[in-house]
Amino acid sequence: MRYFEIIESAERSAARRAQEKQRKAHERIASANDKRSTAATRYQDQLKVCDDAIKKARAALQETSVRSHALRDCRGVLFGYIEPQGYLLQARDNRGRLVGWYDPKLNVTRNSRGAIVGTGNWLSALLVHRR
Repeated sequence: MRYFEIIESAERSAARRAQEKQRKAHERIASANDKRSTAATRYQDQLKVCDDAIKKARAALQETSVRSHALRDCRGVLFGYIEPQGYLLQARDNRGRLVGWYDPKLNVTRNSRGAIVGTGNWLSALLVHRR
């Protein structure tokens, strides 16, 4: 009988070791999942910060692209607007039709058909002449 007790004891010991091994593996998996979850949360936070920065930049762009310069005569009658469009300046008449644009990189003003009007910014002259 002593032989069977030794075998049973060895089997119980092996089962305990296997359970301990399994418990440690579960702990390592849980720890890895926690790390993964923390990293995902940090990543989501960074994405939110980036999204907020993009929204802020877009709002700033929309604020700057608002009709910024209204041209009026001495009675206050509106000739049109000169507004930034990217790096160009566009002139629009009082009905919103494109009159011309000025390219500061080339220092050239063009009319609505794309023909060169002159060097320098002649947008206000285009608006007044259109009247």
